[in-house]
Amino acid sequence: MRDGGVMDFTNKEFQLLVWNAVEIDIKDEKYNSGPSGSKANRLRAFWKEEPDLKVAILLEKLLEYWRSKSQTGEIKYEPSDEARYEACLKIVDALQPGNRVEDVSVLAPNSTNVVLLDLSRSIKAAILAGKPEFALDRLHTYMLEYMRELCDKHGIDYNKNTALHSLMGSYIKALDKNGVIESEMTRRILKTSISLFEAFNPVRNEQSLAHPNPVLNQNESIFIINGIINSVGFLESLEKGYKQLG
Repeated sequence: MRDGGVMDFTNKEFQLLVWNAVEIDIKDEKYNSGPSGSKANRLRAFWKEEPDLKVAILLEKLLEYWRSKSQTGEIKYEPSDEARYEACLKIVDALQPGNRVEDVSVLAPNSTNVVLLDLSRSIKAAILAGKPEFALDRLHTYMLEYMRELCDKHGIDYNKNTALHSLMGSYIKALDKNGVIESEMTRRILKTSISLFEAFNPVRNEQSLAHPNPVLNQNESIFIINGIINSVGFLESLEKGYKQLG
C-alpha cells in the first residue's frame, strides 16, 4: 500500500469489492484521506472510521482475494507473507464477536426482484450494526419471497397462505422428481430443513420485531440466521443443477 494502491485492484474493482462486502461506497468523501485520495488512503480511513465488525468483514474479503491471487501467481508471494496472512486472520477473529454471522452475500446476489433486494439490504444492515436479532422478521419475509420465486420459476403451485415450510417441501419434491438430488443423505438433510423452516414461523411471530415481542437473544439469533443462510447457499447451488437439467 506504500505507493497508494491496494494489491492489484483498479479503482473500480476496489470500489466494487468494498460495496459487495459491507455495502459502503469507498469513493465517498468520508474516506478521502490524504491529498491523493488513493485506494490505500481510503482503506486506512475506512479502518479508522468504521466499527470493528465492518473492518473485520472487509479485511477477511481482502485476505481471501490475496490468498487466491497469490496461489495462482498473479500477486507476488514471499515466504514471510504466510506469517503475515496468519497474523491478519487473528486480527479478523479479534475484531469480531464470539459468534459470527455467515456470509450474507448469498442473499439476493443476482436477483432482479426488488422485494428481495430491499429485504437483503435491510437484513445486512441489521447484522452489520451488530443487531442480528433485528433481522429475524425480515429474514423470514425474505425466505417466503425467495421460496415463492423458486416455485414460480419451476411451475410449482401454491397460494398466498402457503406457509414457508410447505413451500420448501413442494420445492424439494420437485428437485427429487427432476433428478437433481443425487444422494440419500442430501435428501434427508433437505427434508430436515422443512421442519427447521416450520420452527422459524413461531420465532418470527413471537420472538422478533414482527410484533411487539421481547426479541430473541443475540447468540440464538446468529445461530438461526446462519442456518438459514447455509440453506440458501445450498439451494443456490442446487438451482445450478436445475438449469443444467433444463
